[in-house]
Amino acid sequence: MGRYEEMISSACGAYEDIQYRANWEHRFTDAVSAAADFWVYRGEFEAPHFRDDTIYTPSVRVSWKINRQLSATAGYTYQWVESDLPATPAREYYRNEVRLGIKAVF
Repeated sequence: MGRYEEMISSACGAYEDIQYRANWEHRFTDAVSAAADFWVYRGEFEAPHFRDDTIYTPSVRVSWKINRQLSATAGYTYQWVESDLPATPAREYYRNEVRLGIKAVF
């Protein structure tokens, strides 16, 4: 958990960043491992702004070490955002992200 408070650049208020994070990693074999992560970020704006934003980001990853020079990774992240800012539905969104990777070391 992290908690930070900063002044807004216009010097007319402040906001507080609050972060929570939990992760899990497991190695099934020497070649195969997996990980899961859940991160929550909350921005709480103080007067005169009166707005709170929350970003939720769960993700999973699987890695496979094929041999000494070659490995592969697959991952998925889902993100959704909630905002208390009135009359701005575009600030709230949902996002899916898929990652595939191959790494070669020589």
